[in-house]
Amino acid sequence: MVQTVLTFGMVFLLPFLRFYGLCARVAFPSFLAVWLFHRNRPLRVSYRFDTKALSELFKIGLPFSFWGNLYTSVWTATESALVLFLGGVSALGLFSVAVVMRSAMNGVPMSVWQVLTPRVVTTLARDGSMRNANARIVWVTAWLTGFMVVLAVVVSFLLDIFVPHAIPMYVAGIPVMKICLWFPVVQAAFLPMNTLFATGKAWLYGRSVIAGLVVFPLATYLLYPAIGGLLAVAVGSLLGRTARTLAAYVDLAALTRRET
Repeated sequence: MVQTVLTFGMVFLLPFLRFYGLCARVAFPSFLAVWLFHRNRPLRVSYRFDTKALSELFKIGLPFSFWGNLYTSVWTATESALVLFLGGVSALGLFSVAVVMRSAMNGVPMSVWQVLTPRVVTTLARDGSMRNANARIVWVTAWLTGFMVVLAVVVSFLLDIFVPHAIPMYVAGIPVMKICLWFPVVQAAFLPMNTLFATGKAWLYGRSVIAGLVVFPLATYLLYPAIGGLLAVAVGSLLGRTARTLAAYVDLAALTRRET
């Protein structure tokens, strides 16, 4: 939560520090998180190099990292590349501000995800029951998704008031900002996929990313003639992430039904 608050608060440094403000916003919260994790670690394990543990870490972690980076870093880079290609430098500038806002709001569901993950993994490992693991998440997901919907509506209304007065040079970016407000809603709805992660099967967790990667460029291509490159990429990306979430829900429902 401290990291999330700092990440959001440093948004207000961007008009003054510009590019260096973006760099600082990425660096300082990460350094703070590393220090907090180290200070509050529950087990004070002595330092030693264990080749067997390292091998297991790579074996389990690399497949999940592949799908995770495909959905985060590669997906985000593709968004920016498409906006630049379809809309030019000015469109990319407007989109970058919207992405900063999206990332700040996305901190809330991501923080909840990080808190829930170890609990869901522990529950599934102890009971071996998908249904029990899901029970930990259902109501949290409902409340958090509802909260993010309300927040998106409220902030969308405030943008029309705040942007023309505070950052008038970005007035043209208000529509894409409003679209980006709904990305955290999709992220909140994705919380039950903790259970897929807890299975330890990277393909089961990651194959829904393929559905999203198909929908994203296809939706962008179809929307481009009607709404232009900037909005087409934003809406296409939102639809792609929604498709990824729905595909993951199908897998989760299938696993739960098979268990029953």
